[in-house]
Amino acid sequence: MNNEREYIKRNFRQKSDVELAGETGLSVNEVRNILRDISKELWIERIKRRKRRTGRL
Repeated sequence: MNNEREYIKRNFRQKSDVELAGETGLSVNEVRNILRDISKELWIERIKRRKRRTGRL
């Protein structure tokens, strides 16, 4: 599952969730759950970066 997660993280901007599901062998729902987690991680990183830049860490 970790390898599939890394693959999805690298390719989610170029491919649809259905394509990623077919290539990884996961169900579309599993891929969507992973994408949801990845988007949360990216959002948290963005907020941390913004706080660091403004000096409010």
